[in-house]
Amino acid sequence: MSVKTEDLKDANSQKVGLAEIARVVDIISQEADYIEINKISYQVIGHLSTVPPLVEDDMVLVMLTAKGYVVTGRMRADDEYASYGVVEEDGKLLLSAEKYIKLETGSSTIELTSKGKIKVDGKDIYSISEGTHRIQGATIELN
Repeated sequence: MSVKTEDLKDANSQKVGLAEIARVVDIISQEADYIEINKISYQVIGHLSTVPPLVEDDMVLVMLTAKGYVVTGRMRADDEYASYGVVEEDGKLLLSAEKYIKLETGSSTIELTSKGKIKVDGKDIYSISEGTHRIQGATIELN
């Protein structure tokens, strides 16, 4: 059974604001179009901006509003690590992860590992300093 947003009845009005766990059953552009709760499919009316790209069978947290279901988050799979994510505080941006961070655009990458390895790769790499420019290491190789 599939229920479109416009078919939600007043019977659900007592459930407005209630959070529920649902399974994604249909996707459009990496967003849930339909979810399933207790073997009934419901059309989704929107997603919070923090919801990551979704795939079918993802488990999501949804909230019923007067207009229909809104996806508020994706449940972490059993084999996933907690995501520390991005935090902005006092004008500072903190991006953290348990094991590995990779920034990539075109043919440029910066990789950081939890073991302290940092790799910068690109066609041209510029390092400019108005003050002291210090390179320090046990061994420094140039060319």
